[in-house]
Formats: sequence, C-alpha cells, structure tokens
Amino acid sequence: MSTKTRKRKSGDRTQKGGSKRKLKINILVSTLDRIGGTERQSRLLAEELAKRNKVKLVTRRDPGFPKEGKQGKAKIVRVSTINISILRFLSHIKSGLSSIKRDMPDINLCMMLYPNGLIGVLAKKLFKVPTVAWVRGGDWYFGKDSKIKGLIIAYVIRNSDLILVQTEGIRKEVAKRFPKAKIEVIGNGVQLKKTKARGDEILFIGNLLKRKGVEYLIDAVNELPVKTTIIGDGPERQKLERLSSNKKTRFLGRLGPEKLKKHYKSAAVLVLPAASGEGLPNVILEAMSYGLPVVSTKIAGIPDIVKDGKTGILVEPKDSQALRTTIEALIKDKKKRDSMSKKALKDIKNYSFSKQAKRLEDVLMPLTAK
Repeated sequence: MSTKTRKRKSGDRTQKGGSKRKLKINILVSTLDRIGGTERQSRLLAEELAKRNKVKLVTRRDPGFPKEGKQGKAKIVRVSTINISILRFLSHIKSGLSSIKRDMPDINLCMMLYPNGLIGVLAKKLFKVPTVAWVRGGDWYFGKDSKIKGLIIAYVIRNSDLILVQTEGIRKEVAKRFPKAKIEVIGNGVQLKKTKARGDEILFIGNLLKRKGVEYLIDAVNELPVKTTIIGDGPERQKLERLSSNKKTRFLGRLGPEKLKKHYKSAAVLVLPAASGEGLPNVILEAMSYGLPVVSTKIAGIPDIVKDGKTGILVEPKDSQALRTTIEALIKDKKKRDSMSKKALKDIKNYSFSKQAKRLEDVLMPLTAK
C-alpha cells in the first residue's frame, strides 16, 4: 500500500476565532454488536466525542448487521472478515487498513492492544496516521505472557504514539515492563443516573466465566439468608447452578439494559468476586452510579475505583469465607451502606462520559500536530 500524503492542522486546541478544532477520529474495535464492556464503552464514547468531532467506529461485521450504521452522530463501518480462526485475524487487519486508507483520519484510537492496536500501528507505518492504543484489561492480563500475543503487545506498545490505561494500578504494571512507553490514565465512562438503588438483594452481573470467581460468591451466599441475583451467561453457568444450594439464589441469564436498571435499583450490594483479568469493570461503575456499595477483590484496576471501607469493601480473590463475612456484615449495617452510597455517588461524577471524552480530546489533540 502506498503512503498517502496528509496535511495536518496546528496542535493548538483552538482555531482562529477561538472555536475548538474538530478532530477526525477513527475508533477501532473488534466487535460492536455484542453485549460487552468494551463494546458499550466504544459506542457511548463515540457518541459523546461525535458531538464535537467527526467520529467513525471501524469494527468487524457480524452476521445480520449492515455494513454501515450510526451511533448518535458517529458513523459505524463494519468491515468484512473470513470467519475461520487465524484467517479472521489476518483478514480483519487487511480490511481495517483498507478502511483507514479510504478515509484517512487525523488519529486512530484502538480499543485493545490486539488486533486493533496492531492495525493502528501498521496504519501509522503505512499512512503516517498517529495511533493511540487503549489497554482494556484482558488484552494485557491474558496476552502479555503468551509468546505470540506478547510479541504483538510489545510491538504495539513500543510503536504507538500513546498508550491509554484505565487505572493508575495498570499504568504502573505496563510502565514496569515498558519503561519508555508514553502512558496516560483515562478510565471508563458511565451515564449518571437520576435514581438510586433502594433494595435488599445481593447482585452479580457479568459473563459466567472462571475468572469472574462466581463460584466463590455462590459458596459464600449458600449459608446466608439473603436474596442473590446472578445475571449473565457463559460456560460456567451449569456448574454454578449445581453448586448453588440456597433457594433464594436465582440465575436470570443475560438481560438487556432496561431490565438491568430494575435489578440495579432493587439491590443492596453489588458483588464482583473476580479472580483475575479485570481492568476497570463497567459493572462497578454502573453500580456506583446507582449508589450501590461494591464488594470486590484486590486485583487489577479494581482498588483504583472501589475505595476500601468508603465506597465498598475489597477482599482477597478466591476467598469464600471473606466474601461471606463481608456480605453478611454489610446487609446487616444499613448505616454503613448509606454512607458508602453517598460516597459512591460523589466519586462517580468524575467518570461521566462527558468528562472522559473531554479528557480524551485533550490527550489526542497534541498528537495530530506531528
């Protein structure tokens, strides 16, 4: 592919007359039409950025979805891939690069280090487009120790103009392995709510995967006289249902956003007993936006958002007894829950999508002046 010559504007945030300069931003995301944290973050962040910039979401096309669509004022472009293992990866790279070449952006924002970070770095090499790669959690925790993925991660981090991470804790981990990398912390966004949770249930929302640690939650609540609602699906579901002996525990499968609102509002505590591989979980931000105290574990970026003893309580991973003791104490102590709720509602204001989008614009703008 030939390199396309591009003219860049000044790196200042304003144009003549004082108006803010608009950016032409590509957001590269592997999938967009499934239910997941990165997908939701990509859509809502694009919608917010598109209020002031020209934004395009570039994603793989899933069966049943059109080639193009809209998210607010942002454009969605779904590129074709070959749905066979390694060919999917290679065809995604080829289609992604072709899409970038057809409509050259000011900057590529890559959600996850691979494959999107790799597409962004290759576009930088081929077309001189600045690239920013955003560590989302699993791409770092599950990829850095894999030989092939580890090589891709190293290549992307060393060749990106900027690496974004979701929390200070993750920044320290990445910087330790890649001390020369330029890294900025920008967390996930959340839509602030007008209603507050006022229920009495224990709530878990997420994919039922081994790394989510739901088996430890099941073990913890089996001996407690509390209602527990498990929302989500995945390969662990049948095993977890067999482990559950508390008749007050129910498994509801996957639910849409509107039904989720009802369960957030009817909960007293959100529990995320993650065992590994979390970045900055969206479910924690959502729970805090309803004023829910959070019980979770001391891993990854979770301690950066859940302030132990103030907005929730953190325990060691894979510790059913600690979960049981903590959940029981919080359920009995309404005064403590109310205090945590007030602090959660105050803290979560810093994570609104509008604030996160403006922070992102501030770090992207200087990169387009090169």
